[in-house]
Amino acid sequence: MVDQNGISREFVNFQNVHDFSEGRSYFAGVNYSISQRENFYQNFGSNYNDILSASINPAYDDCCYGERFTFSLNNLSFTYDFLMEMIVSIETNCNYLNLSISSEGIEDESLICSKVEFIDEFQMGQTTYSNVLHFVLSDFKSDWAKYTVTEVYYAQQIGLLSYKYNNGLVFNRK
Repeated sequence: MVDQNGISREFVNFQNVHDFSEGRSYFAGVNYSISQRENFYQNFGSNYNDILSASINPAYDDCCYGERFTFSLNNLSFTYDFLMEMIVSIETNCNYLNLSISSEGIEDESLICSKVEFIDEFQMGQTTYSNVLHFVLSDFKSDWAKYTVTEVYYAQQIGLLSYKYNNGLVFNRK
């Protein structure tokens, strides 16, 4: 990644995990479903001590939750649920929001204001990327610091393409 001043940040993968966990569903304290869930996690560190992680977790058997993608970069973390097509949790600068979801549905859909959109094709320099997730932070504005990550572009099977800090500094993939 390189910013508009020509300063590079090199990310190195230091953890790549693929595991299975036992999924359980309960009603009135009784376990009524057990399944194996496949999970993927990747963690990266940069030469500037940035921490980047991404994980994908499969859907639950209860039809309430879908596959989930969790992205974290420094002080920003969010989880997007593909079945609900929305961000279900977000955290930055020690602030946290999590949607309350019950069998009746989502209790307050307007709780999280940040947005995710999916772009079929995204051009950056001479390269065109497909299946790009674009995240824009809109929550906790009064608590944003100079280096709060406010925007992210992330391509499927490629990884981080670009991110922007609140101070206007933008890092793009080389």
